[in-house]
Amino acid sequence: MARNIAREALDGLKEFSDHIAGKRTKGRTTKVRIPADIDVRALRTRLGLTQEEFARTYAIPIHTLRKWETRKPDQASRVLLTTIARNPMTIEKLLARP
Repeated sequence: MARNIAREALDGLKEFSDHIAGKRTKGRTTKVRIPADIDVRALRTRLGLTQEEFARTYAIPIHTLRKWETRKPDQASRVLLTTIARNPMTIEKLLARP
């Protein structure tokens, strides 16, 4: 039987709409815990990297890294930093240039 791509897309949009409206859907929801604060300097030091090395390794502008080390990073930044803290080698491999 041939796939009906249009029907699948419409079903997906309906499920998304239901999810946004707070209705139960077939989709899987995963809750994640992002720390309210992260010590960026401590993370960098634990990895044994200078500011320049950390910035280059994880494709972060150096001025952004310096700002994070002196002020609290926003939530999106904390997601990235938490991911780096938990899996530094994986992130390095994913970001490595071929």
